[in-house]
Amino acid sequence: MAGWQGAADPLSNSGMEARAPADFRKAIAVAFWFLPVLCACYFVWRHCVALPFWDEWNTPGAQLASWCRGTFTLSELWSQHNESRKVVPRLLYLPLFLSAGWDVRLGIALVMAVACFGSVALYKLVTRTIRSAGAGALAFALMNLVLFSPRQYENFLYGIQWETFAPGFALAVALLVNLSGQSLRWKTICNGALALLSTYTFANGMLVWVLAFPLTSPSETPRTSKGWRVAYVLAAIISVGSYFISYQRPALSPPPASIPNDAPALLQFFLIWIGSVFRTPGAMAAGAVTLLLFLSLVAAAVWLTATDRRQCRSHYPWVVLGAYTLISGAATARARLGFGFEMAADARYTVFTVLLVIATIGLAFTVYENLGDRARLKIVARFSGVVAGIVLLAFWAATFTAERRILKKFTEYRNHLQLVLRWADAIPENPELAWLSPYPEMRQTIHTLAEHDVLRPRLVSATLARAVNAAPPAENASAGMLEQAVPDGNGRLSVKGWTRMPGGDRPADCVVVGLETDGRWQPRWVVGTRSSHGDFSRFLLANDVAPDGVIVKAWAVDLEAGRVYPLAGEIRLAP
Repeated sequence: MAGWQGAADPLSNSGMEARAPADFRKAIAVAFWFLPVLCACYFVWRHCVALPFWDEWNTPGAQLASWCRGTFTLSELWSQHNESRKVVPRLLYLPLFLSAGWDVRLGIALVMAVACFGSVALYKLVTRTIRSAGAGALAFALMNLVLFSPRQYENFLYGIQWETFAPGFALAVALLVNLSGQSLRWKTICNGALALLSTYTFANGMLVWVLAFPLTSPSETPRTSKGWRVAYVLAAIISVGSYFISYQRPALSPPPASIPNDAPALLQFFLIWIGSVFRTPGAMAAGAVTLLLFLSLVAAAVWLTATDRRQCRSHYPWVVLGAYTLISGAATARARLGFGFEMAADARYTVFTVLLVIATIGLAFTVYENLGDRARLKIVARFSGVVAGIVLLAFWAATFTAERRILKKFTEYRNHLQLVLRWADAIPENPELAWLSPYPEMRQTIHTLAEHDVLRPRLVSATLARAVNAAPPAENASAGMLEQAVPDGNGRLSVKGWTRMPGGDRPADCVVVGLETDGRWQPRWVVGTRSSHGDFSRFLLANDVAPDGVIVKAWAVDLEAGRVYPLAGEIRLAP
């Protein structure tokens, strides 16, 4: 009893009051950690569309079709996709999509899972390198804010984008392994496996071999260290050497830029690439500031380490993550400069550039912690940190506002293309099929996967396909009316009208628009209805349409009932 009297009762009011501020601070920290993640998950859920798009028709689309035909080979498993050999993703996609159906929303869920895994890896790096719990909580909150930046939402909605996340997060895990007290043998095996998986997931995964080179522990003997290091180097040579066997420059890519001749343009591309983490009017200036800040912090870390080598472990992972981004950016600039500077600001590259900002944040905190009793430098660092934090939050908020508008248009476009895909076999001459992918084999892939019931969404029924391939008869407007069909002079046809299902109080699900020339009917486009009123309005790709003598007609489609109804108001195009 006497022992209890001298201690504070954890259940007393004073004990609870003492814990309350600490618990409140923890709750605030956790809220800041998870808020960006929850925002990203909400927007992914709201804007997710089951639509294979662009590169997805090559990997995994082409391999799934080959498997269905019974022609899949190891050579195809090994084949290039642009600059990458996607062996690991293909080994994942084949069993997943052949068993569950090729629904890209499964891939999108994987993207979010990989992003969350990367967040956990960054949290572990923070706890290993930043001593102060409060500073670590703030650093991780800022990192999560950047990792789940609104600029990333487009990446989270692209089912194969986990592949581009994977090498950077594999490197983060490898750096954790190097910071651990495990034996060199364990580090060599783990980091070698991570580097191998990264290499055959995405092209820049080869960098993991160099940047995750296993570090020895103080207890390791020189003889043991030498043997495992030699094994690691040999594995890297075999892995990277095998990668380039029969390697060819991708046909869809421009020739690599010349470093001596294109140096100014390469630098401009590189800075825009770095500065596009958020939507800013001056991406090049933002990139220059970010690069200068990171290099200044690296110089400070080197200076501090020279005075105390024990500090090296705290700076090491952030310097390496930043180097990974800079090397990736330099390679991207040389390979993609031919596409123009607009390519540098593409959202897909945010996957890489966020890691440079994250590395800069981590390095800023580790440098500050190791300034010791340098009071003046600490005052300057605190002031600079507050200013940088305010700028970061302002950019995040501005990007969030802009991205909400962009995602609305993004989703409308994807929903339209989903309709185009669903009608691919019924309307094979739809010119807007070209918007799905640049790969010429895509149409055959669609047909094969639909035939084997692998494609999601499923194509419209054969009954609907036959119905719309018959010319709409001239009837009254009980199902609606095609009110306008006007060429705009830029290779597009502007159509407008309204629909209403006969005998029901709802609009049609979509409208099939076609052309009648010399008595021959051909369905050409599909358009979704936009509201409960059943109105539709869209510019349709019509480069090959000669107006002379062409009549535009349309069907209203009830997808649920599998029925079509002719729209009144056929329109003869003026020559």
